Amino acid sequence: MLWDLGEYEPLRPSGVSAEHWLERGFLRLLLHGTKLRGLWELVRLPERARHPNEEWLLVKLHDHHAEPSYDPESEPRSATTGRDRAEIEAAAGAAEAPETEAAASAVDCGVHALESPGEPGDRS
Repeated sequence: MLWDLGEYEPLRPSGVSAEHWLERGFLRLLLHGTKLRGLWELVRLPERARHPNEEWLLVKLHDHHAEPSYDPESEPRSATTGRDRAEIEAAAGAAEAPETEAAASAVDCGVHALESPGEPGDRS
């Protein structure tokens, strides 16, 4: 499911590249999405707190877009199709029954990155 659409701007202190900050496990972003807007931080969890795969948290910073009562689960529909997870899974099941539980979960892979507005090296 494509949960949100929009653009992002990596905020780079001292002009240091976004790649530099990602390697260090931290990046501040300005999101211009249909659901997520404003200042956010992407933070990698320390090794002792994560599973074998890297895990990252997306944390909302206080700004004029911050809504303390906001619950992302209140907007369960795809930004592109308007379908929710159950509708997507039902359509995928009707087209072809998944062979494994892993295949079934691949139907909905969660929140996708927003597109960068032309940062060198970014996909846009």
